[in-house]
Amino acid sequence: MESGIGDRDRLQYILNTVSEGKYLYLSDKNYLENLLQSIPVQKESSSSRSENNDVVNELLNELRFLSKKMDRIERAGKFDIEEKSKSKSTELYQNLEQEKPNEEISKKKATPKNEDLTLALSIILGLVGLAGISQIYLNKVAKGVGIMIISFMLIGSIIYFISPKMPENEFNIPIAKSSFLIVASVGYLGLYVYQIFDARKLCLTYNRYVAEHRTPPPWW
Repeated sequence: MESGIGDRDRLQYILNTVSEGKYLYLSDKNYLENLLQSIPVQKESSSSRSENNDVVNELLNELRFLSKKMDRIERAGKFDIEEKSKSKSTELYQNLEQEKPNEEISKKKATPKNEDLTLALSIILGLVGLAGISQIYLNKVAKGVGIMIISFMLIGSIIYFISPKMPENEFNIPIAKSSFLIVASVGYLGLYVYQIFDARKLCLTYNRYVAEHRTPPPWW
């Protein structure tokens, strides 16, 4: 700057940057080194030349030190970014692995039931004595089995009272026999109608809850 060579503003900027210990761009380093080499050699005392060389060497050493320091900082920053990225990727992968089984279980459990099939099972199979199959299809196993057992008992009673080989006892009296037969028949008819409407209601309730919450009802 004192020799008047080069852009004074740029040299002042470089001086301020080095003085503050900040990172010096490569273009500024090259500019400064080329400028230092272009300074004309003047006749001066050996002591003066020695001092100038010392100043130049000190400046160059400072530039190299700052360059190495900034390189270490950059490498450390890149290492931290890579470590954080790996940590986030691992955490995301673990979360996905944990959520995947839950999603598969939820999809399996949250399958809506077929309303037409439910109605067909309750009507058709109920006519042949298999009432309660629709409740079992709707995962109400205990209720379906209970209805089926009662239906078997009523059908067995009907067969017993209409059998011509019915043993002679108090139930074989025509009036008593007819009364028990009517009661058993009406009971089975009532159970048949009940299981149809009950299956229909259960299916609608189940599908409505699954459509809203994507999971089976908690009371199911």
